[in-house]
Amino acid sequence: MTSLGGRDFKGLLQAAVHRLELNAPQLDAWNVFPVPDGDTGANMLQSMRAAVQEAEQAGDDIAETAQALAEGALHWARGNSGIILSQFWQGLAQGLAGKKTATSCDLSRAFRRARDLAYSAVSKPTEGTILTVMHDVAAAAAQCCSRFQDLRAFLSRIVRAARASVARTPKLLAVLQGAGVVDSGAQGLLVILEGALGYLRRGSASARYRGPSLRPRDLRLLRLPPAGSSAVARYGYCTEFLLRGAELDLERIKSALNPLGDSLVIAGGRSLARVHIHAPDPAAVFAAAGALGAVEGEQVHDLDRRRQEKAGNSYTLLAGADGRGFLRLFENLGAMPVGRHDWKRALRRLARRACGSRPILLPNSAENIDLLDRLPRGQDGGLAVVATRTIPQGIAAALAFDPELGLEVNLARMERAAGQVRTIEIQRAGGNGRFLGCLDGERVAEGTGVRRVLELSLERLSAREADVATVYYRRLPQAEAAVSLLRSIYPEIRVESYSGGHPGYELVISIE
Repeated sequence: MTSLGGRDFKGLLQAAVHRLELNAPQLDAWNVFPVPDGDTGANMLQSMRAAVQEAEQAGDDIAETAQALAEGALHWARGNSGIILSQFWQGLAQGLAGKKTATSCDLSRAFRRARDLAYSAVSKPTEGTILTVMHDVAAAAAQCCSRFQDLRAFLSRIVRAARASVARTPKLLAVLQGAGVVDSGAQGLLVILEGALGYLRRGSASARYRGPSLRPRDLRLLRLPPAGSSAVARYGYCTEFLLRGAELDLERIKSALNPLGDSLVIAGGRSLARVHIHAPDPAAVFAAAGALGAVEGEQVHDLDRRRQEKAGNSYTLLAGADGRGFLRLFENLGAMPVGRHDWKRALRRLARRACGSRPILLPNSAENIDLLDRLPRGQDGGLAVVATRTIPQGIAAALAFDPELGLEVNLARMERAAGQVRTIEIQRAGGNGRFLGCLDGERVAEGTGVRRVLELSLERLSAREADVATVYYRRLPQAEAAVSLLRSIYPEIRVESYSGGHPGYELVISIE
C-alpha cells in the first residue's frame, strides 16, 4: 500500500476512535498534568469522535477529508490535550492540501507541519507531554519516509518511535515520575496511531482489543492532601471558548490572555480560534477576549472542585478474567484483572497501592460470585459487586462505568448494561470431540463439533433486536467458522472477533 486516499483515511480514523474508546478510562487514571482532574481520556475521545464524524461526510480526496477533520476538531475539541490535538490536525490538513492521495513522504511533510502548528498553539510548551510525541513522530517520519514507501511499514516505524517517546515522558516531567505514570495526552496520541496502524494491517476498524500500548509496572493513584491543606494547589477554572473575527491575530490573543492564567492553548486560524486557559477569573478572560473578537460557546469548570471530587470518589474495577486476550482487554478498560481464587490478594494489593480507592467487583462467572459471597465484609458493611455471570457481561459493565459519577449511579448503569448482553459459551465435554453449549450460564446444547453445538445454542436465542455479535476465540479457525455462521443467521447485525484465549472455553460469544 503506497498511497492513502480519503476512504482509507476515514477507516483509519474510525479505528483510532475505537481504540480510544477502550483506552479512555486508563488515560483518565493517568492524568496528572497540568491538572490531576482525570479527564484527558474523556476529552480526547469526545474531540476525536466529533472530528471524525465531520470527516466521514467529506469526499474521497485525502485533502478534503483532512480538512473536514481539522474543522470538526476545532469546533468540538475539549481540554488541553484535545485542543492541542485539534491544532495537530490543522497542520496535517495544511500539509495535505490539494492532494487526492498521500504517499509516505507526503505524510512526513504533513507530520512536520502538524508538529509546528501544535507547538505554536501552546503558550508555554512543556516537554514530556503530547508535544514531545508529536515532535518525535515527525522526526521519525522524516527519517524513514524515503526508505519505506509501503505505508504499513512506514506507520509501523512511526508507532515504534511514538512508543519510545511516551516511555520517556516521566524522565522529562517530574510530576509524572513522582506519580508513576506516563503522560496521558502523550499516551492518547500513541493510542490513536496504534489504531491507525491496526486498520492498515487488517483493513478494518476491529483492532481495538489488542493489548495495552504501555503499562507502567507500578501504576499508582495520586493521593490528594486533605481539603484546606496548604499543600493543595489552586488551579482556578478551566475556561474554554471560540473566538471569531475577520482578522484574528493569534499572537496578540496570546499576549492579551497570558497574564490572566496558565495552560493557555490557542488553536485555529485568522477567522476562528479555540481558546483554553486555566484562570482564577473567567470573567476577566472573556472581557479581554471580547476586545479582540466575538466570544462564543463559553464553558467554565471549577478545577479545584473537580479535583477534590475525584479524590473523594475514586473507584477501581476488579474483574474476573482468564486468558491472555481477556486479561489485556480488561486492562485496556482500566480494570484490574483477577484470576480465580485471587480475590483476597487483589483486594489487599488495591488497599496497599490505591490510596483510598474503593473497589467495584465484576466476578464474571457463577463460581466467582460464590467466592465473593464468602469473602469477609469490610468496615463499611459490604463490597460493591455487580453480579456479572459471564465475561461479556463484565465487559459491558466496565464500558458503562463513568468515573465522574457516584457509586450508586454507576452500579445501576453497570447492572443495566450487563443485563442487555446475552452470552454463549462453548466448552469441551470430555474427549471424543464432544462439546457443551451454555446460554447465559445455563447448559442448552451438547454435541459433536463446535459449529454444531453453536447452531443448537443459537436456536435457543432470539437476537432479532441485536446490533452486534462479538466472538472471542481460543483458536482462529473456530472463530472464522463462528463468524461465518453468525453472519448467515443474522445478516443485519455487525459481527466482530477477537482473541480471548480463555483456557476453559473454545468460544465465548456476546450478543448485544
